[in-house]
Amino acid sequence: AFPDDPIESKDTDSDGIGDNADFDDDGDLVLDTEDLFPKDALDYQDTDGDGIGDNRDKFPHDSFEAFDTDNDGVGDNTDIFPYNENEYQDTDGDGFGDNEDQFPYDISESYDTDNDGIGDNADLDDDGDGLIEIHNAEELNNMRYSLDGTSYKTSENTAANLTGCPDDGLVIPCYGYELVADIILPNPSANTIDNWVPIGASKSDSFSATFEGNGHSISNINVSGDYPFAGFFGVVSGLIQNLYLKDGIISTRRTSNGNYLGGIAGYLDSDAEIKHVASSGLRVMGGDGNDNIGGLIGYSKSRLINSYSTSNVFGGSGNDIVGGLVGNNSEGSVISSYASNTIETSEGNDMIGGLVAQNTAVRTRSYRKCSKFFGFSITCRTVYENYNIYGSVSDSYYKVNTHDNDDSTSDIGTPKTVSELQSLSLGVNDTNTNPNGAGDHWVDRNWDMGDDSQYPSLRTSKLQTISYPIKSLAKYHFDNLLEGDLICGQASDFVQCTE
Repeated sequence: AFPDDPIESKDTDSDGIGDNADFDDDGDLVLDTEDLFPKDALDYQDTDGDGIGDNRDKFPHDSFEAFDTDNDGVGDNTDIFPYNENEYQDTDGDGFGDNEDQFPYDISESYDTDNDGIGDNADLDDDGDGLIEIHNAEELNNMRYSLDGTSYKTSENTAANLTGCPDDGLVIPCYGYELVADIILPNPSANTIDNWVPIGASKSDSFSATFEGNGHSISNINVSGDYPFAGFFGVVSGLIQNLYLKDGIISTRRTSNGNYLGGIAGYLDSDAEIKHVASSGLRVMGGDGNDNIGGLIGYSKSRLINSYSTSNVFGGSGNDIVGGLVGNNSEGSVISSYASNTIETSEGNDMIGGLVAQNTAVRTRSYRKCSKFFGFSITCRTVYENYNIYGSVSDSYYKVNTHDNDDSTSDIGTPKTVSELQSLSLGVNDTNTNPNGAGDHWVDRNWDMGDDSQYPSLRTSKLQTISYPIKSLAKYHFDNLLEGDLICGQASDFVQCTE
């Protein structure tokens, strides 16, 4: 500032007087001899002696504090959350501020989603809906120890845990389980191919709870033990819904014949119900003969609604009942469902159906687009054998093929060419004027009929096109669906549907 003056060099306050001669270097009207900050025009005193001038010090009378970054009235040195104006202390040291922490004196808990007084970490049912949350493969496996879903157990012999289940005067506070994440089962251990034991080992020991998939998936399912009832579930007498199974093998090493095998369950009892369930990438394989085998269900005595399978199905040693969706549909119903898969058998005495192999029940609004059969000349007809005393088939179709024994009777579904299947939506209205013969029931929210170059596909509304049927669907989407709704998928050459 004074290039020609060897005594002066700086002029802090730019008043034309060098700092060496200036009695008030910073120009704050406080003499340098009395100014603790002679080079700082904003400060001249430090009441608490913390080295921060009073004008800058938000706590001029507290030598421990000077700044308050989030302006919450608590100094940064004291404030554990200096950048969060809503928090400043964490009494239990769990990383959650006391204002947010519903349990500020409990390091193991922070939140209570359902406000039942039990923290989410201990609460089996965070949202208070009566369904125990399943987060991982270990918890999924533990469902087998409480088949009715009224409690959670970690082994057969441990005491039942009811912590956090609704206590509103009901006899049974919890009644099932729900997935809260996609689960990939761990790979099988060395020298074995199985990593899963079916839940519900017998008709007297069936899975009777509700299992809510919430649109999540379970994958890498490998079943190959000595099980008469083989599938993700063995025997089901409860409700399974909104679930997607993919990838793996369902089989049995049982030497006795007469087994039941399916992707979701080997056996569906009369009290059960399956809806909004799909499988893809599974291989369902028969055993030593006389088996009931299906892409989703081996043997069904109940309702299968708005579900489908693209998992391949394989017969065993003969006399098997093999269906693309259900092997033996007995006294139950298959509604608004389809299969698109390969069925393989090696024995000429197997009973094979593209959708259902043997039907003594009611099946409506369903269709099957056949792939191919190996070792047995049978048509792609929807049902191989229908017992008219009990069973009926309505508004159901299959892709006609060139086999000589193609049967066009309504008892096994109506054969359609590719063009006809892709045109089922043409002309359908309340008076059923469809020239291709599709029934009125096909015109509902269950099916996206597409145009004349597309196959019908199961659908729901308010969803964008996705590759897998239910995998990433949030729970609330299903809450708004009518019975029988399912979102569509990109399975085989079936068309995707859009919102």
